[in-house]
Amino acid sequence: MNITRLALANSRITILVTLFVIAMGITTFLSYPSAEDPTIVIRSASVSVSNPGMSAERVEELITKPLEAAMREIAEIDEIKSTSKAGESFVDLTIHDWVDDLQAVFQGIRNKASDVRSQLPSSAQEPVVNDEKGLTSVATIARWAA
Repeated sequence: MNITRLALANSRITILVTLFVIAMGITTFLSYPSAEDPTIVIRSASVSVSNPGMSAERVEELITKPLEAAMREIAEIDEIKSTSKAGESFVDLTIHDWVDDLQAVFQGIRNKASDVRSQLPSSAQEPVVNDEKGLTSVATIARWAA
């Protein structure tokens, strides 16, 4: 016996099951959570240090390498990319996807940056940790066409 014959033989039950499935679908659709602007988790931070007047090579040796070494000690960090320019060092950090508590990782980055300050040249400025680099504001603008 196939399903078509069974449905035709028991048409009242088939109609009731169909109406029940439609009603459950509508109920689920109306109660499903949604947000106009959903939150997006940004899993990155950056550490920057400036030392005006220092060459790019010296920035690499004296600032960028100690910063990178300190950040490698944090297990939650997935990727480290650095840029050394004349007088400036930027270290971009990407955090693993399996990390849930990002604030604890950001605090660990701040602590490591603070700890490495003693290894940097005395003329270097305090390391600045930016954990809000992915936060942006979005404006949705609608134009009424007449």
